[in-house]
Amino acid sequence: MREPTYCIACAHVYKEGKNDPPWRWMCVKHPRGDGFGYVTPGTWDNAPPYLFCKDVNSGCCPLYEAAAPGQMKIPMEANSG
Repeated sequence: MREPTYCIACAHVYKEGKNDPPWRWMCVKHPRGDGFGYVTPGTWDNAPPYLFCKDVNSGCCPLYEAAAPGQMKIPMEANSG
């Protein structure tokens, strides 16, 4: 069995703000499709450009790529409990 893939250690995580909580992180490998988020023909729902990590990573992400040292969003130890 493969080790779980944690977004915190992935190179593809995008954060809009420096202090964004993990549930707001997005994955640049999962862009939103064209037209996604339209409420009416003239109204956009203000959705971000990528899907949220929490919605796309089931723990075994095939697009996972380990982040380079110093690129991790927060140290892994900060999440262990």
